[in-house]
Amino acid sequence: GLDAAGRPHGRHRLRCVRAHRGCGRSSMLAGNDAVDHGDGEKTIWITEYSAPTGGELGVPVTEERQAEILGRATELAQSYPWLGGFPWYGVRDSESGDEQFGVLRSDWSPKPSRDVYARAIARTRGVPAGA
Repeated sequence: GLDAAGRPHGRHRLRCVRAHRGCGRSSMLAGNDAVDHGDGEKTIWITEYSAPTGGELGVPVTEERQAEILGRATELAQSYPWLGGFPWYGVRDSESGDEQFGVLRSDWSPKPSRDVYARAIARTRGVPAGA
């Protein structure tokens, strides 16, 4: 597990894997290690994953790059049977402009990542992750 500061502890050593470069974020993917140690029935959630297209938080990428990152990340996430959930952080950009993580701009117009997001959801055919 992780302690309150997000550091790994316990019997499983977590591996840190980058699904993309340039955004300064890494996702802790411990599911395969958990399966290898007999904890395959447990699910792991990867939360608040995103790539900002502007704003004051994170290292911004282009809208096209955000779509590429989201596409690759959801393909990887959907390939893991131990995944319990993979919510994208921020469906819509903030109106103040300080958080631009959304697949929709603050005026509700879609970014290129919106269609990628919709296709990822459609691939699940309504079946929750990990089910």
